[in-house]
Amino acid sequence: MQNNNINSESVQGFLCKKGNKSLLSSASWKKRWFILVNAPTNSNDNDNILLKYYKNQNDESPKGFILLSSIESIDSVTTAVTVATSNSTTNKYFFNIKTKNRIYNLYSDTEQERDYWILNLNISIVKLNDNDKSIKDRPRSYTLPTPQPTLIVQNDKPVNNSNNNNNNNNSKPPLPPKPLPQPTSSPSLQSRPQSQTQKVEQIPIPNSNNINNNNNNNKPPIEFIEDENISLCGAKIKDSLKNHSNGYITCMVAVTRSKIWTGDSQGNIVTWTISRTGATDKLKKGSQWKPHTSVTALIYVPSQKLVYSSGLDNKICSWNRTDFSPVFTHISKFPIYDMVFSKNDLIVYCGGTSSSSSSSSPIEKLTSNIANKDNKEVNLSNLSLFDTITKEETEIPFSAYLPSILTNDGKKLASPLSKKRKFIKMVKYDEKIIICTNRAEILIWAPFDNEPCKFISIGESFDITAMDIVGDTLWICTTQDINGNIFSTTLPCVITVLDLATLKKIRSFECHHPISNFSIINGYVWAITRGYITVYEPFTGQLAYETIQLKEDMNFCSLYHGNMVWIGGTFIWRFQIFDNWVSENLEYDITSPIKKSMLSRTGSQTVPDKAALEQAVASSAIINFIPIQDYTDFEYIESTLRKLKERFSLEYSNQLYDILLTIGENDQLMPEYQTMVCKCLRYFGRNKSTLMREFILSDNNRLVRIAQLLQSYLSNKNNLVLIYESLKVIEYLVSSFDKFSKLFQIEPIIKFTTNQPNRLILQSSLNILYRLFDFHSNFSSSHLNSSNSTNSLNGSGSKDVNSSSGNKDSLYNNIKEKVKTFISYLFDSAIDDKTKTAVINIISRYPNELKEQFKKESNIQQIYEILNQGSSLCCNDLIVLFSQILKDSSKIKEMVSKNFKPLLNLLEQRSSAFYPMSPSTSSNSAAPSAPATNDRLRIYYLMTSPSYIQRVYNNSNNGNDGKKIRKQIISSNFQSPVESIIFTLNSILHSLKSTSFKNTKITIIDIILPKEFPSNLDILNQSSIVNVNFVMPTQCFVSTIKFKFNPKDVSIKLLFENALSSGEATISNLSVSGEILLGFEIGTAKPQYIQFIAEPEILFDTQTTGVVVGFINLFFKSILKKTIKSKFVAPNKFYLPSI
Repeated sequence: MQNNNINSESVQGFLCKKGNKSLLSSASWKKRWFILVNAPTNSNDNDNILLKYYKNQNDESPKGFILLSSIESIDSVTTAVTVATSNSTTNKYFFNIKTKNRIYNLYSDTEQERDYWILNLNISIVKLNDNDKSIKDRPRSYTLPTPQPTLIVQNDKPVNNSNNNNNNNNSKPPLPPKPLPQPTSSPSLQSRPQSQTQKVEQIPIPNSNNINNNNNNNKPPIEFIEDENISLCGAKIKDSLKNHSNGYITCMVAVTRSKIWTGDSQGNIVTWTISRTGATDKLKKGSQWKPHTSVTALIYVPSQKLVYSSGLDNKICSWNRTDFSPVFTHISKFPIYDMVFSKNDLIVYCGGTSSSSSSSSPIEKLTSNIANKDNKEVNLSNLSLFDTITKEETEIPFSAYLPSILTNDGKKLASPLSKKRKFIKMVKYDEKIIICTNRAEILIWAPFDNEPCKFISIGESFDITAMDIVGDTLWICTTQDINGNIFSTTLPCVITVLDLATLKKIRSFECHHPISNFSIINGYVWAITRGYITVYEPFTGQLAYETIQLKEDMNFCSLYHGNMVWIGGTFIWRFQIFDNWVSENLEYDITSPIKKSMLSRTGSQTVPDKAALEQAVASSAIINFIPIQDYTDFEYIESTLRKLKERFSLEYSNQLYDILLTIGENDQLMPEYQTMVCKCLRYFGRNKSTLMREFILSDNNRLVRIAQLLQSYLSNKNNLVLIYESLKVIEYLVSSFDKFSKLFQIEPIIKFTTNQPNRLILQSSLNILYRLFDFHSNFSSSHLNSSNSTNSLNGSGSKDVNSSSGNKDSLYNNIKEKVKTFISYLFDSAIDDKTKTAVINIISRYPNELKEQFKKESNIQQIYEILNQGSSLCCNDLIVLFSQILKDSSKIKEMVSKNFKPLLNLLEQRSSAFYPMSPSTSSNSAAPSAPATNDRLRIYYLMTSPSYIQRVYNNSNNGNDGKKIRKQIISSNFQSPVESIIFTLNSILHSLKSTSFKNTKITIIDIILPKEFPSNLDILNQSSIVNVNFVMPTQCFVSTIKFKFNPKDVSIKLLFENALSSGEATISNLSVSGEILLGFEIGTAKPQYIQFIAEPEILFDTQTTGVVVGFINLFFKSILKKTIKSKFVAPNKFYLPSI
């Protein structure tokens, strides 16, 4: 860099640039000559302050420029990457410049050079705001006393400079802080509207790796500055009130947009209301009463307008939302620790002690027998289903599926495994429920799907203090065995992040104190502890992004509703949230009729007034954003959709979904981006409260747009990926929201249920068809119920749908003709049990067609084999189906009695086992009919079926009980690893044939390996196929590997085919040598990328037939080298897939 004075007109030097790309992307870095051109000191022309960049130092015309007035922030990436070679060591010091339109990623070779650029950029930007208030460093944390908040910021002092002779502090922005163990966000450089300010206490944020060595005597002197009262994560304190009793708030629920209920540790329920007077509002305490000894959970059901409370006194109470009068009280068999509301009026609740009643039902005996084979503890009453309509309770024997806590002698194991298992926390995830125990065990249960439970163990000697869903991950906080006391201030704690799809640990890191609650607030993770709130970034955060100190102690829980956050403890705190994500992350065009009131004139240009625009966005009104103008800019479209998907995984926003639909409805959008739109829609209303879901579904126009968009995507017959993603979204929507079931038409779905070679598409379409049958009125009841079977085949709670005539009759006939095909799916081992259950519910509406099909002995024989084997989880539904067929058809019953007598005995045995409570089971009936069941009983029958118990028992007792995280290993059908390698390599080669290989198809026929290794180990060492010199990193997360890959007696046979000729080639004596950099994910030992320092040396011999010789010499070698250079050789990096 040129050694220019800070006050000179320009700063010049080389920087490496990667524009509009992620820092971790594989795009190439380009070296550019940058010139920072400053306007004269007395100039008001802000447009002349530019950062120009040229291809080289001698170019006269720039390749581009950055207008400093458009810069929003400059972020210093705090970890330097060190590249070690045999001759020298190269350091890369990264920073990025964020503008409204794009992000410029840059790096320099020295830290001083990077800081020098940032300093001069900051000074130049401050010149644009000389007439405004001074720009301050944004806080890293803030304290909230009463009545006004105090902000706490990190002690990041400016670096002294010899040219620092200007007395105006406003023109000297501080340099970025010294590198921390992970990247952090720099302060925003845009001037903000001046708000109320107050004194700020300045303390450092301790390193999470040293939390056990806190020493208050080492704190630096306290300094006070002035700053805004809005935190980094967009939160501002509104007010706070003391809790009604001496206890602390344990749970909260919103019943309207301005009213919440809280329950506390003393058993009190209190109502709180936001009272509005003009433009101001404040929190007021309402009614209070004491129905429990300690309130553990509150849930609100909008369809019933009832609030349910639970407590450690074994009670579930129901309350009228309006006048707070009690509706009913249910007494459980155990203290209730937590409860959630599932669909179809069911409440799932869990507790901690066994039922005192003896187990005498056949199912309980069956469960006990299976469990006691390995001395497993049997506890049938830790988790129950409660039907809020019938007021009936059904216990679910979850303890039968979990690892034994008994010795071979039947005695309890020693401490810490001796503590009795309790189910303590539950979180709802789509239609699944995640449950944890006091022994740090986690179960993922799908009560409405015929799927076994997933189970992992974090470690029996730990306690889980908090658990919640963050995007597609599960965050849990664990600490050492604390005997129920989560308010310790000395115990070390660990936050573990698990992938929900695989239950694989993504990362873990330490935190200061036990966390009692996680919440997603404005796209950030708020972790509630006893005295403060720690804010984390959900995808990258391991250190605290921000700390919010609360003056009052014993904070326990949180509630996020609308744009307000409530924190409950000995006080209840109310925060207001400012969500400016749209205006800060998306380009837009204002098309609102009142846009003129939000425009300000600067010189000859009219630009949006940022303050008015952000205020309008925060109020979710009046602005119509059009984020994409050019649908041929594929890079920007992909970037926008990725941003939206990431945001949807954390936050719901009507405005963002309207933006997404505007993009998805454009006819110019390519299918691959339509697929991305579908993936965004899979987060619609996900994991939201019942009140929030009611609010989301109130806009019928948006729901109709979503349904029409997805149905239009199904018409693209040439793109199976788009069809599959669209069907998965439709399946999620119709399973989670009844309103969507009335918006989707059956006709397009039926087309995918037959003659579909793709099993995934077939299964999704059948599951959707089953859901739509219960809500569409497209079928005539006269068709579905013949005179001989008025109440037939509807025992599992399915609803008959109605139809009028005309084309709906043809639709009925269309499905009727597919009954034969649907029955064949029941006998297909490639179809999962969930889909088979859907098929049974579909074909049960066609009794006459079923009778015709089961007149065939081959179908009856296969039914017998399925029931006799008992391994399918759809056996219960199949028993209901076939028992009704025998009841309705005397001819089929006679044929079964004559030729399949064991089937009748099996049906009687299975029915008495699965339906012990059935009043209609008769001992005189050769084929007892199964009773009509509701969802509660159906779930119970599934959970207590022998096949379900055995399958889950086998999954959770595979000899790995001591492992912290269980890994699923999915094996393929290849007979050897070589076959798998050949298949993978051919997939890559065939995907490249149209571009790199000039329409020539290359297929690997075989890989020939030596039969055996040499018997002499010395010879084996000398002739090793890989010689490696591996240097592990010490100060950075990059390792250097010198290697030579030279496999002996290994050859590869290739087949070359094009339109004119074909030929074979055998490649042998392959040799690859060079130096590789192996990069690790910052802060972890997880490999992230590989990179050749220089172009590797690649040698091989070829033996060819046909016309392949010329092709190899002219194309193959050069293309191979070019491909490796463009993907693997520095400065390019090849990022490894997730491990």
